Amino acid sequence: MRQRLRREPEFRAKVVHDIRSGIPGWTSFYANAGSPERILLVGFKQEAMKRFQGKTLASVARERGKDPIETLLDLLIEDDSGIGTLYFITSADNVRKLVPLPWVSSGRTRRRRRRRECS
Repeated sequence: MRQRLRREPEFRAKVVHDIRSGIPGWTSFYANAGSPERILLVGFKQEAMKRFQGKTLASVARERGKDPIETLLDLLIEDDSGIGTLYFITSADNVRKLVPLPWVSSGRTRRRRRRRECS
């Protein structure tokens, strides 16, 4: 797909349209986030691209002076991989509704510290 995005302008335009407008039956995390400000870039393969880790898609798009979706496609091509992303799509109201439900649980992993014995 990255090759086609690079070489076929019509294909790229279709992908941009589909991300922006949606495809029936396809969940668009981009649309669900509501804004490129709520899409955090967290994983790149190429060392040169790692400078974008921890930035929002919106901030990278502003840096580059480009549309956020075009920026996303450029990053995919430049990194030659899928990009790790976090989408902030859950509202605090929804969390408040879900937490009391009996089948909802949460947890975290914690590294266990060894206790040092005093001699």
